[in-house]
Amino acid sequence: MRRKDREISRQEAWRIVEESPWGTIAMVEPDGAPYCVTVNLAREDEKIYFHCATAGHKLDCLRVHPAVCISCVSEAESLPGKLTMSYRSAILRGTAHEVVDEDEKIHALTLLAEAHDPISLSRLESALRKYLPKTGVWRIDIVDITGKHNPGD
Repeated sequence: MRRKDREISRQEAWRIVEESPWGTIAMVEPDGAPYCVTVNLAREDEKIYFHCATAGHKLDCLRVHPAVCISCVSEAESLPGKLTMSYRSAILRGTAHEVVDEDEKIHALTLLAEAHDPISLSRLESALRKYLPKTGVWRIDIVDITGKHNPGD
């Protein structure tokens, strides 16, 4: 990291991931071109989960090139008159794996619901019965995480 004065601890970087409403996953298309997509994330230990369809361009990319980079931003605010922004961000690198085990899929979808829609947890079981076969789940095993913070002073 070039700006060591803005670097934050690994623990604080994970906190940013948990506070971020989404993350942007960068990957490589089968032909080698760059591609990225924004998804809802849930964390467990050093793993990140996201849900998706069971087919599509993102999955075509991940099946050929499973190495990914994720960007999460939990705070970003323009500071008029200061020529800077206040922000808190984290960058994660890891390897994507399609989750095929039904118990792990249910666990991951429960983590996602807890993180993004806890009010609907009472409806989760019926939704899982209806949509589980049509829902894709991927796990990213994180190998590196860094975080950065600019308080804007």
